[in-house]
Amino acid sequence: MSNFPGKTSLSAALIGVALAAISSSPTQAAVCAPRPSIVDALKTKYSERQNGVGIVNQNTVFELFVSIEGSWTMLATNVAGISCIVGSGTSWQGVDQPNANARAS
Repeated sequence: MSNFPGKTSLSAALIGVALAAISSSPTQAAVCAPRPSIVDALKTKYSERQNGVGIVNQNTVFELFVSIEGSWTMLATNVAGISCIVGSGTSWQGVDQPNANARAS
């Protein structure tokens, strides 16, 4: 965002829209804002913390944020630091990854 009057209120509005999207239908368009704003809102409102990260391509990273209660949010973040909420839900359960060095029984 450029430096113009109302920047703070616009950021607050974007965060509000992003948080509203967390509980909305998956068919709605993704909501985007600067990554620190979304991460802070996920931590404050839902107690979600980063649980995983993966590279999509040279321009995009996917991040998974999860709470102890099982709520989760998937973000896509670009190289400009803009994150978009691309999915969210409840009842997250992690899956143990097999040990690559273990022998099959």
